[in-house]
Amino acid sequence: MQRPSIVVSLILFAAAGILSLTPASAYETGELVIPAQYEDARDFCGGSDGYAAVEMDGKWGFIDKTGSVVIPLKYGEVCDFSQGVAGVTTGNIASFVDDFGKDAVHETYSSVKSFSDGLAEVEGEFGGWGYIDMAGRQVIEAKYTDTQPFTEGVAWVLDEHWTLIDKAGNQVITQKYTSATPFAEGLAAVNLDQKYGFIDKTGDVVIRLIYDDAHKFSEGLAAVEVGDKWGFVGKDGNWAVMPKYQLVENFSEGLAAVASYTEGTEGYVNKEGKEVIPLKYSRARNFSGGLAAVELNGKWGYIDEKGSVVIPLKYEDAGTFMYDLAPVKSGGKWGYIAKGDGRAPAIAPTDHSDAPEVEVLHTTPELGDVVIPLKYDGIMFCQEGLMGAKINGKWGFIDKKNKVAIAPKYDFVMPFKDGLAPVRMGKKWGFINKTGKTVVPVRYDSVGYEFSQGLAWVAIGGKYGVVNKTGKLVVPMKYQGIGQFSMGLAAAKTGGKWGIIDKTGKQVVAPKYEQLSASAGGRAAAKLNGKWGFIHCGDSGYKPGSVCIPFHYDSALDFASGLAPVMLGDKWGVISRDGIEVITPHYQRVDIFKEGLAAVKRDDKWGFISLGCGEVIPAKYEDAISFAEGLAPVKNDGKYGFVDTTGEVVIPLQYDRAEPFSDGLDRVTLGGKSGFIARGPR
Repeated sequence: MQRPSIVVSLILFAAAGILSLTPASAYETGELVIPAQYEDARDFCGGSDGYAAVEMDGKWGFIDKTGSVVIPLKYGEVCDFSQGVAGVTTGNIASFVDDFGKDAVHETYSSVKSFSDGLAEVEGEFGGWGYIDMAGRQVIEAKYTDTQPFTEGVAWVLDEHWTLIDKAGNQVITQKYTSATPFAEGLAAVNLDQKYGFIDKTGDVVIRLIYDDAHKFSEGLAAVEVGDKWGFVGKDGNWAVMPKYQLVENFSEGLAAVASYTEGTEGYVNKEGKEVIPLKYSRARNFSGGLAAVELNGKWGYIDEKGSVVIPLKYEDAGTFMYDLAPVKSGGKWGYIAKGDGRAPAIAPTDHSDAPEVEVLHTTPELGDVVIPLKYDGIMFCQEGLMGAKINGKWGFIDKKNKVAIAPKYDFVMPFKDGLAPVRMGKKWGFINKTGKTVVPVRYDSVGYEFSQGLAWVAIGGKYGVVNKTGKLVVPMKYQGIGQFSMGLAAAKTGGKWGIIDKTGKQVVAPKYEQLSASAGGRAAAKLNGKWGFIHCGDSGYKPGSVCIPFHYDSALDFASGLAPVMLGDKWGVISRDGIEVITPHYQRVDIFKEGLAAVKRDDKWGFISLGCGEVIPAKYEDAISFAEGLAPVKNDGKYGFVDTTGEVVIPLQYDRAEPFSDGLDRVTLGGKSGFIARGPR
């Protein structure tokens, strides 16, 4: 579960993970599920619920596996999603966005690359490259001519020659090389005096520098060149595939694409060097999910591991299957096809627009009982008795009895809050009520996740304003950004800085902050001159904007239950509303307190702390999410389950994804399908 990397509203934190999972297995193999309409398109990335970068009219954005545009096509360049964020560039300004399309680090750079191993390469204003962490902190100075991504805890940086550094920026080996590849499987290919070999992370030469070129290790083998012929060696330096090929790709799923030295045609070898798929193709890409794209006579299609054509060679170009979808080019445009498995769609077509009704599985559900079957292409957590569900390609809402409450006709929806829900038709957003009536016209480029104190922000053409529940514009569309209202006030951005406005749009705190969080609880986390502190924002008897906790933290989250996580250096602790340190900063991460407990990360494992009682649930999980309704999702061995406040596992760790309980239900995902389990009686 990807956490927000810096101060974001609690609402966005709660909403993480609501985007849909496309059931590619519900389609026939090779079926075109996202129309060929893009000028360029990349593979899906970022996990099983990831996004793909696409280009139209010279602008890049991201789509999900349903084909819905989740981040508008407005950027000049984008990096693929990695670790929940993606680098984007507009003009000469580069930054990072999260999977809601919101600023992820709230800083801008000359250029950026994707996150890897918790750090991202960024180019500073003076042209040097360095690294930032997921909180946006510059952890390694931007002083290098070039950099490579961190892998296995180390990265290569260029300063006349390539040298190896750790995450603290310390040089870990003394030898400097002409070129090098990122570490893979514990080894890195290096070049010195035009000869290549492999070293380990201590700098010891494991495979002598005797080759003319070399690639990184993959599946225990590395491609190396002798003369002008390529083959593969193992980690002992012995030949596994003799050097006789013109070109080779790395091994993937036990096979590697190779090109004939004499003809240039391509096929595949196994790890014993046997040509198991004849070298007859013009081009051959790596295997992924049991399929590989190949080209013959100018047309692309897909073969399986036996060499059988399973998707006809009919496309102008084709990419690699990732999470059961692959980009293909037809008629000069790119779209996506499904890998599929030949099964019928998970939700059969009906003779009316509503979804088929299914009987509730349990009249009195017990803890962990499946009450909404794991059958939907996409489903959202339950809020105010309703949940968004995707049926036959469109989104609507179902109730707790699995009956359709609002017919599926929208391209996307978000959960109800305060009686209203955002909906999207085409590229425009508005709000509906629980009867399905449109109360805020579907005309905005984007809208706030929810109404707060009867108000929500809306945006058109990059300008933000505020509407009430009747759709009336009550704050003019003139801001660069607006937060949620709390205690009659909201953060608003103008001139590149954040301040605070009231419900009429009157400026009550001048815009001077680099960042400003939600104002829940009357105190807002704010960033000024690179440091975080807290200002009064609706506290009774205090002037809005007056400082209540000095600006000396490196990061901070909002107050919840009178406590706020703060970071000093690279460690997190907790302070009280009067600024007293109640938990010394020594954790890798601390989340907000909910129901008396907060998730904490220590030694790369998650557990829970209680104020005054220390660590009450040991830090032993791969992931842990905040408590809700007495239970918290935890993850080990790639699977989620739930623990109670004593740490006892009450729902087995068996799901691919899980969210905190809401309204007595929890959205879980298993095998690419989503449904709900019950909280049951307490």
